[in-house]
Amino acid sequence: MPDWNGFEWFLVAVLVGLMVWATFHSLDRLDDPNDLTVVYVEQLADIAAISGYGRWSVAILRQSGNIHSSYDCQGDARAVIAEVLKTFSRAKISSVAIRKNEPGRLEVTRLFHNHRGRQEGKRVGGAIIVRIADQAGSAA
Repeated sequence: MPDWNGFEWFLVAVLVGLMVWATFHSLDRLDDPNDLTVVYVEQLADIAAISGYGRWSVAILRQSGNIHSSYDCQGDARAVIAEVLKTFSRAKISSVAIRKNEPGRLEVTRLFHNHRGRQEGKRVGGAIIVRIADQAGSAA
């Protein structure tokens, strides 16, 4: 056990308290139907602002922030979101925080990190979908 004084134990208690508060606050936001910044993955296709047919760039990010995989695809925005949701399903991601929701760009991140194991940074942490070109093939 480290030889800490009262102030160091106080700081540890405050940090643990903040982590617990943040977790419960996120859960409250997840269950709030008016808060569309934190949603279950099955709600994502319905609230995403991206729509229509076009060419899309998809980047799947790791929790560390590095790129896990990236690819370009052509098709309907809902089909592109469905492909991302398949990756989330394999990674057992049930809820996401929406960082950016615009007609040409969707950015989402995993809501909860379990912080177990040294491989944690290699797990899927989010996705970015960007429209490269619209249906006619011109740059977006």
